[in-house]
Amino acid sequence: MIDCIIPAAGLSKRMPQWKPLLPLFNKTIIEWSVSNAIEGGCRVILVIGNNGERLQKLFPESTSLTLTKNLNYQDGMLSSIKTGLLNVKSDHFFISLADMPFILPDIYQQIGTYQSNDVVFPKYQNKTGHPVLIPAKFIGKILQYQDSNSLKPLLLKLPHQLVEVQTNGIQFDIDTPDEYQKALTKAESILKNMNLLKNMLR
Repeated sequence: MIDCIIPAAGLSKRMPQWKPLLPLFNKTIIEWSVSNAIEGGCRVILVIGNNGERLQKLFPESTSLTLTKNLNYQDGMLSSIKTGLLNVKSDHFFISLADMPFILPDIYQQIGTYQSNDVVFPKYQNKTGHPVLIPAKFIGKILQYQDSNSLKPLLLKLPHQLVEVQTNGIQFDIDTPDEYQKALTKAESILKNMNLLKNMLR
């Protein structure tokens, strides 16, 4: 089982409501993000901060999910990632995002087969996305990294490879009201069909 850090401690400043808890088809955005990672074979490390109590009620801890609190969540996403790193137990780990509900389970399964000494980025049409697979040996470098609130500049300096996938779900995050409206439309064709398929297989 590969650990997957999902930071969910931020303020969602560009949205009138806190975006992780916005509805999307029959779940909230963050429920899709978390459940897709778990169904993809991950143990999710959900980093909470702002609205942490609401997420604690929504997500009971289990063997597939642990919650950890970032007391310094106002310092930005990198601080939440570093908080999550302290809970990593697997030899490799994913970093994903709470507002990316279209990263489907098969993406985690596909990228998870590329465990090596390199950082692995999924790629669609020459553009990278999430989840990023990282060898645990780089945890120390990430914890020491201070240059930016984005981890990507550091990861690109490390040995890395790109793996082609067949979906733009690895790039589709929800940061603005317009993107949320696009996600509602997209959910009808993707998440609804995925839900119907799961019901058929039961």
